[in-house]
Amino acid sequence: MNLTLKCYIFAGLASVSIPAAEEVCAGWSLLQLAGGNARSSVVVRTPTSAANPEGRPGSNGTDAAGTHVANAVLATASAASSEGSKGPRSGSTGTDAAVAQVANVANAAAPAASSEASKEPRPGSNAAGPRASADAASAASWLVTSACESISCVNTTSLQLEVRVTFIAFLSMHGFGYFATSSQGAVATVGNQPDYDAMHMSALEPFRFLGVLHIVLQNNLISGLHDVGLYWTSFAGWGKYWIQLFFVLSGFVLYVSQKGNVDIADKKTFFRRRFYSTYPGYLVGCLLGLLAAQHPFQTAWEYASVGYVPGLLLMDSWFPPFGTTSPDGPGWLLCTMAAFYFFFPSWYRFVRASQVPKLLACIAFSCGFSLPLICAIRGDVDADFAWRHPLANWHKFFFGVCLGRLLPEFKKAPAFLQKFGVSLTLSVVLLAFTVVQPPPLQMQVWDLLLDGPVLLPLLSIILIFVPIGEDVILSSRVLQSETLLWLGSISAQLYILHAPVQQIMNRIFQSPSLKITLAAQLVVAAAVSSVFKYMSLTKGRSRVLEWIAETYGP
Repeated sequence: MNLTLKCYIFAGLASVSIPAAEEVCAGWSLLQLAGGNARSSVVVRTPTSAANPEGRPGSNGTDAAGTHVANAVLATASAASSEGSKGPRSGSTGTDAAVAQVANVANAAAPAASSEASKEPRPGSNAAGPRASADAASAASWLVTSACESISCVNTTSLQLEVRVTFIAFLSMHGFGYFATSSQGAVATVGNQPDYDAMHMSALEPFRFLGVLHIVLQNNLISGLHDVGLYWTSFAGWGKYWIQLFFVLSGFVLYVSQKGNVDIADKKTFFRRRFYSTYPGYLVGCLLGLLAAQHPFQTAWEYASVGYVPGLLLMDSWFPPFGTTSPDGPGWLLCTMAAFYFFFPSWYRFVRASQVPKLLACIAFSCGFSLPLICAIRGDVDADFAWRHPLANWHKFFFGVCLGRLLPEFKKAPAFLQKFGVSLTLSVVLLAFTVVQPPPLQMQVWDLLLDGPVLLPLLSIILIFVPIGEDVILSSRVLQSETLLWLGSISAQLYILHAPVQQIMNRIFQSPSLKITLAAQLVVAAAVSSVFKYMSLTKGRSRVLEWIAETYGP
């Protein structure tokens, strides 16, 4: 077994085993931390007074009150630590239940503490009952705050755990890929390059539009447009799982577009085109979202100034709160994709030079089990990080790059797969979306599995066999018809602009129907696409407009 193959296997094992070890160790540490902090927070220190300058327990009437509250919070903190380690209930997290339990018991103990403190002081005590009642209430308030803060800190530590787990897999793959490529070179390992020009890549455009339309339908229903039956509402609930298709499709298309070259010839031009293919739509979507806000200037100021980085930098999903405060909600996808564009040149050189591209694809696929494993052991994950952050999605893009490398080999696949693979797979996916109820919106294990390991192989069959063009039903001639290609050309605008258009429609018509809103979204997307096409036909256009037209034009 050569050194390069050992590096690949080590990277794959790290992507699966290290998350499990990290989670087990960190879970035990967090449980000890929650229990230890809760116990240390119940050491009662009575507020000081003239008769008791040091605030020693037992020196006035609050000794019994403080003990009563302390015992209550101590018992509750132990139960809360156990509750916080359990799985989340519907619509909540384990730490939410722990904090709620602490607050409820402490609030129930506060009246008893006040009553105890208002009693006649025992012989040898120095404080009067009414004064002690106020002191007991203050002590109880401090105890509740301390206990809640000690348990709430688990969320931050959990997010750090998720970042570490996903970053280890990312760093292992990228580091060993760079080492293997540098040690063996990137020229002699591939041999004769296939003819990518014979592939029907434009036949994938209708599937891009299908995924975007499903996402738009789901977002419209979530936003309150419930004027359809339960049947379509259930179907629309599966729309979010098409997001993974866009990550895989982007890596797949970018690899094939290099046509088997040894390396990206002009990296400066590559990055410049990626920027102008991403940022204009992102900017237009944010501006429309600001116009649709109730307080546009205040929203713009908060978006540009609040957070780890200012807004409008195409980095919304890189840092907390991971794009949730963006004026245009779907814009997080472009921010995450921008991070992958930065790594694509090295990934392309690595995958092209690899002698085991199938193993690379398997390793990238196995990385999709990291976050579901964390969720299964701990009970919950940070939903915004798991859904939006580049570290949580890089393996999907890399998997698409590997599929691009393997595409010519699938021309030797069995004839049945080439003739019926696309139509049967699409039928199974749509039938499942129609019959099966979607998981709840809360991030759970099945939700994470569907957003990767479960649906990713099915979507990959579509990506692989559509360009080959041998399917009997969904042939390349059908998929490359003028109407379907036009729908695919407006899919990017439809995705990035549908949320602000929906907000504007709500402000104008209060509660518009789903049909009217969807029609408006399609019209706006078509209009923006037509503008870009007009710019591409205008003589004397600037280079910026040329890049925009090249990317968004049909």
